[in-house]
Amino acid sequence: MSSEADVISEFDHRLRSAIEEQDEYYNTTFTGISRELYADSTQGYADLVLEVGNEEPFLVIEAKREPEEEPDRSIDPYSQEVISQAANYAFHLGAEYFATYNRNRLVLFRTMERGTNLLDRKTLAYEIDDLAAFVPEFLEDLAGLEVDEVEWDPHQDAFIKRLGSFHDLMKEQFDTLLRERLENDSEFESRYEEWVEEQGWQERYEDNPDEIHASYASQSAYLLMNKLVFYKLLDEADAYVNVPDINIEQLVDAQTRRETFDRLIEQVDFEAVYEQSDIFDSLRLTERAQREVSSLLEDLEDYNLDQFDHDVIGQIYEEIIPPDERHSLGQYYTPKEIVELIIGLTVESSDDTILDPGCGSGGFLVGGYNEIESRSEDKDHEEILEQIYGVDINRFPAHLSAINLALRDLSTETHDTHIVVEDFFNLIESQGRVVSAQKADVGDSEEESEDEDDYGVEIPSTIDVAVANPPYIRNENIADEERVRSHLSNLGIDLSERSDIFCYFFTHAYEFLRKGDNDKPPGRMGYLTSNRWLTAGYGEDLQEFLLENTKINAIIDFQTQQFEVPLISTCVTILERCDDEEERNENLTELLHVKEELSPTEIIDILESDHEPGTLEDEGQGRYRRVTFRQGDLHDIERWDRYLYAPGIYWDLLDHEQICQFGEIADPNFGTKTGNNSYFYFESEEEYQEFGLDERFVTPILKHIAQTEYIRLTDEDPTWYVLDLHDIVGEILNNKENSIMEQRSDEEILLEEFEERGWDNLIQYLELGKEQDVHEGTSVQNIGKVWFDVGELPVAEIILPKEYWRDSRVLWNEAGIPLDQRNMEVDVTDDNVDPLVLLGIMNSSVFPLIREIEGQREQGQAMDRNELKVEQAEELHIPDPRTFSDEECEAIKSTIVEWMENERAIDAEGDEIEDWSDPEEIEEDPQKYQDRLDEAVLGAMGMEEKVEPIQSAVEQLIKDREAGGGESTAVLVESDSTDDDDEDGGREIEIPGARRVDDGGGQSSLNSF
Repeated sequence: MSSEADVISEFDHRLRSAIEEQDEYYNTTFTGISRELYADSTQGYADLVLEVGNEEPFLVIEAKREPEEEPDRSIDPYSQEVISQAANYAFHLGAEYFATYNRNRLVLFRTMERGTNLLDRKTLAYEIDDLAAFVPEFLEDLAGLEVDEVEWDPHQDAFIKRLGSFHDLMKEQFDTLLRERLENDSEFESRYEEWVEEQGWQERYEDNPDEIHASYASQSAYLLMNKLVFYKLLDEADAYVNVPDINIEQLVDAQTRRETFDRLIEQVDFEAVYEQSDIFDSLRLTERAQREVSSLLEDLEDYNLDQFDHDVIGQIYEEIIPPDERHSLGQYYTPKEIVELIIGLTVESSDDTILDPGCGSGGFLVGGYNEIESRSEDKDHEEILEQIYGVDINRFPAHLSAINLALRDLSTETHDTHIVVEDFFNLIESQGRVVSAQKADVGDSEEESEDEDDYGVEIPSTIDVAVANPPYIRNENIADEERVRSHLSNLGIDLSERSDIFCYFFTHAYEFLRKGDNDKPPGRMGYLTSNRWLTAGYGEDLQEFLLENTKINAIIDFQTQQFEVPLISTCVTILERCDDEEERNENLTELLHVKEELSPTEIIDILESDHEPGTLEDEGQGRYRRVTFRQGDLHDIERWDRYLYAPGIYWDLLDHEQICQFGEIADPNFGTKTGNNSYFYFESEEEYQEFGLDERFVTPILKHIAQTEYIRLTDEDPTWYVLDLHDIVGEILNNKENSIMEQRSDEEILLEEFEERGWDNLIQYLELGKEQDVHEGTSVQNIGKVWFDVGELPVAEIILPKEYWRDSRVLWNEAGIPLDQRNMEVDVTDDNVDPLVLLGIMNSSVFPLIREIEGQREQGQAMDRNELKVEQAEELHIPDPRTFSDEECEAIKSTIVEWMENERAIDAEGDEIEDWSDPEEIEEDPQKYQDRLDEAVLGAMGMEEKVEPIQSAVEQLIKDREAGGGESTAVLVESDSTDDDDEDGGREIEIPGARRVDDGGGQSSLNSF
C-alpha cells in the first residue's frame, strides 16, 4: 500500500509531465509545481501547489495516502477535516482553487465562496482509474472553469458523495459485526434467518450467504444514515419544534439507539422513518463506526439541507447503492422523466386516489403527490397524503417511500404515510377497504396493538390510478407462483404459467381499479414493464386480457434501455378499465416508438393529437414512429411490436407475391439436447482424454456457429465433442436375448458389457455422472434408452442458428457434423427446392431483415440477441424459390457456391489472396459476394433497387439490439427507404392495418384492416 509521500510524488510527476507536454488550456498557462510550499506558522506546508504566471499559486492539492480495504475518514477527500486543511492552505497562499486527493478520488473546490460553508461549496469530483490519463483532462477542466467552459457538479452531488463514503464505511463495519454476532448469538441467528425468510431469500442464502450478509449490512448502514439525515432535516424544519438533541453516546448500544429513536418518535410523531424492524438496530457500534457517525453529525450541521431538491432521497439511493446490489434487492430507480410521463397520462383530477403496488423508493408516489398538488389550490400536505398509497414487500424501499413523501412539505408535520409493507398478492380486493398487518410507518412489535387502526394501513379497494414499475422477476424465479396466480380465478381468466411476475401486477391491480360511475370515470393504469409481453408467447394471454377488460390507450416503446442496469428492455403501457365491449373495440390504441429524446410533454402531445385508425406515421426527423389501431382489430393482429420498429421495406417484402412461409418448404428442428452439457460436452480432445476416454466414445458437435467464421462447415473447423454412446448402446441391447434382458435393466446389461470389453475409464466416467446426479435429471432420462444415451445426433445440410448477435450466417454442413440445440437442422421438404438455392436465400440480407422483425429479442449483457423458436422459424416469411426461374435459381446457387469455395482464402481485411487458381475471377471483399447474392435474390423478385435499403435496414436493426442490451444510445431504424422517391414523401405502405402519414400531417389512402 502506497504511503502519503508516494502518492504526492506520483501526482507531482504526472503534473509536471502533463505541463511539459501542454502548459496552456483555455488561455490559462500553468508555469510550475511546488512541493511542500510553506503557508504560515500555524498551517504548515501545502503538499502540492500548481502555479500560473510568476509562481502565483493557483491550485493547492492536499494529498492523502491510498485507502486500504476499509475506508478511513482521515484520508477521505470528503472529510471535513481534510477539506478544511486544504482550504486553509489555499486561503493563506491566495490560491483560487484547492483539491483533496487520495489516489482513488480527487475533489476540486473553489477557495472563496462568500457566505457558503465548506461542505456546501461547488465541487468537481473524480473517480480515478488511470492517473496518467486523468491529469491532462483535469488540467483542461480546471482551466475551463475559469472561462465558464466547464460546469461544476450539481450542488447536492458533494453531499451525496459524502453520504456515500459514510455508507461504505458503515457497511463494512456492520458486515464484520454481523458475522461475529451470528457466530456467538444463536437467538440473534434465529431472528436473522427469519428475516432472510421474510425477504424470500432462503435459496440465495443457502447458495451464497455472503451476498445476503452484504445486503443486510448495506441496508443497516443506509437506514441509519437516513435516520441521521432526516433527524437534521426535522431539526431545521419549522413544523417540528420539539426535536430532541441526539449525541453519539445515545447511538452506540443497539438498545439505547432504539430507545433514542423511540423518544424522537414521541417528540415529533414521525414513525415513518424511526421505527424499523429490530433486526436493523441490533448491532453495537464499533469505535471506528462511532467516529464516523460523530463526523457525519458534525458535517450535517454545516450543510444547508433545505437547499436540496425533492429528489434527494431517490438520488441518494441511486448513487450510493450500486446497481448490482439494487438488482439483488429487486429495486430499480425509475427515471423521473418516465414518472412524469406516466403520471401525466393517468392522473386526471386533484381528487384521484393513487396506488403503487410495488412502490420501491417512492418515485411514482412523489410524482402523484406533485401532480395532485399542482391541480389543487387548497389541499394541504396531510390531505394529499390521504390520497396516496404504496405497497412493497421489502421494508427497506418502503422506508424510502415514507421519507420521500414526508419531504414534500417539512413545514407541516407528517403523521402517517400509507405505505404497506406487504406482498401485493396478499392484498385481496373486496368491498370496503383492505387492511394490512404492517406498514412502513409502524415497526415490528412483539405485542399486537389493541387498536387495529394504529397497527395496520388501510388500502382502498377502489382506486382511481394504479402506477408502477413492477419487480423484474422471470416466471422461473417466482417464489410462490400458486399464491401469485390465485387472484386469476376471481377474474375468471388464465395466464400462461410462463408469465413473468409483472403480468400478474397488471391483472391484480385491475381488480382495484374503479369501474366508473356518474361521479368519477373508470380507473386508469400506467406501468413501466419489460416489453417481453409484446414478443414472448406468454404475452398473448396478457394481450387478450387487456383487450377484453380495458381500453389500451397507449403502448410506448423506447429505442434504448430506461435503466442503467442491462438486461431490461422496457415499455410504458397506459390502460383504462372498461366493461363495455363496443366501447373497448372502438377505442383508439396508440403504439408509439420513441427513437430520440422527447420530453414527457412532447410525448403526451403526440399521443393526444388526432390520428385516424389504420395509420402509421414515421416522423420526418426520425424522432418517433406512431401507429394507431382501432382496438377491436388488434384481436386479429399478431406481434404488435413489429409495427413499432419494422422498416417500411419489411412491409414491401411481406406484401410481395413471391413470399412464402419457411415451413412450406422446409422443416426446422432443434439439434441435440443432452440435458446436462457440463457432463456430456467436452470443449477439446484434451478434455475428454483427461478422463481416459477416446474417440470411440465421443463425436464432434457444433455447439454454436461462433466455432467457425465461414458459411461452409468443414472438418477443419474447431468443434466441441459430445459423449456419444447411442450406436454402442443400440448394438449391445439388440444383440442380447430377450430372456436375459427381462431379468436385468438395460443399464445393468450395458455396464456388464462395458466391463467385459475393458472400458474401465468409461465406467468410471459414468460413475462420476451418478455421483453428480446427472442420471436423475428429467431431461436426461427422456432422451435415449438409458440416461447416458443422448440419442441419435441430428445431422442436416443446412444449419440455422437458434440465436445470433451480429453475424446471421446460415451454414452449409459439408462436414456432416451433428448439431447442439442452439442450432436448428433444416430439412428441405419440397422436392422442387434446391437446398443450395435455399441456402443462398437464407444468407441474403432479406433473411436477417425478416428474422429481426419476426424473431424475438432476448436480453443480453453487451447487446440483445435475436432468437428463434421452432414455431417461429416455421412461420418466418421468406422469398419463395419455387417462384423463381431456373436461371434465377442458378444465379443464386452459383453465387453462394463461389462464395463458399473462396471464403477461406479471403484475409480478414479482404486484401490478400492465397493460392487462388485464377485471382482475377475472385472477389477480394466478402461484401461483394453479399451484394451479388442480394442482387440475385432480389432480382428474382423484381426488387433489384432495394439491395441498399435492405442492407441499411438490417444494419440499423442490429444497432438497435446492441443499444437495447448495453448502455449506449442508438436510433432504432431510419426512414423506411433511402430512395429519392420515398424520402419525406409520406408514400403509401401496404401493411396490414396501417398506412404512411407524411411529415406534414397529410395522409395517403389506406388499405382496410
